[in-house]
Amino acid sequence: MEQKDHDLCERLAHTLKGVSGTIGAQELYGLLRSLEKAFQDEDTKIAEALLPRVQGALEQVLGSITSLEPHPSESLLRVINPTDISTLKPEQERLKELLEDDDLEAVKVLDRLYGLLSASELDASLIEEIKESVSSYDFEEALDQLATLTAAVSS
Repeated sequence: MEQKDHDLCERLAHTLKGVSGTIGAQELYGLLRSLEKAFQDEDTKIAEALLPRVQGALEQVLGSITSLEPHPSESLLRVINPTDISTLKPEQERLKELLEDDDLEAVKVLDRLYGLLSASELDASLIEEIKESVSSYDFEEALDQLATLTAAVSS
């Protein structure tokens, strides 16, 4: 606001409004809707009056979010049934071959592994990380992540 860039302020208010609506922060959403409108109308007085209320509501939402306990499924690794390891090994080996060949077919194997890991109660976040690396054509990073996954499953 100090730079009088109403377009930027409006976009920021709009983005934050969308996020607050998505997470169900209704009070913040309503305030941001009003703030966005003030920027659209270039009504600096209303915008300035709303900012402290928006900041207070935002701080409350952020405080609530940071106080949440992580869900048990968010732990990196959970208990894996030892009988499931035998079904994972061939997929892991195939994935390693595909990654070494920089082959995007690895995504299909990752999808199968994701299903197996979900069924075996192993957190599949590692699979998501590998998929992101493959999608970015970073096969070396994906191989390192696969090594981490293999070690986790084997232990």
